[in-house]
Amino acid sequence: MRITGKPLVPVTVLAASLSLAACSVSLGRGAEDSPEQTAAVANADITDPGWLDAIENGDRQTRSGDYWIADSNRTYNLVGELDNLNVTGAGVVVAAETVSYLNVAGSDVTVYVREVASVKALGSNVRIYYLDGNPEVQDLGSGNVIDRLTN
Repeated sequence: MRITGKPLVPVTVLAASLSLAACSVSLGRGAEDSPEQTAAVANADITDPGWLDAIENGDRQTRSGDYWIADSNRTYNLVGELDNLNVTGAGVVVAAETVSYLNVAGSDVTVYVREVASVKALGSNVRIYYLDGNPEVQDLGSGNVIDRLTN
């Protein structure tokens, strides 16, 4: 079809592309999903208030492999899979995802871990809580708690 000797193909293509531009399909995370909402969905199975506080307020770090924390009165939120996590100090709180070998020494240290294979607790008042796994446990201190949390 021609109007005054000009082809209508470019006009037809332009009209079709404009009508398609008015449609939208959302793939992936939309603008309305904040990092906090995404984290809330990922941590929906965690109900312990202390653990949730560590996730929300801890120093968020993405880690893998081996990681050491030697500190006092500080909270960490470790994201990633760790082969070895070693925590020493006093008053330290750690939230972690997957840890193969967890070693904790010190006093008044709390570690929350989603999944762990092996736990060694040295010191006093060390508290280790996990969701998944059946870890090999060595408790070589006093007043320590190593327990699986259930929802």
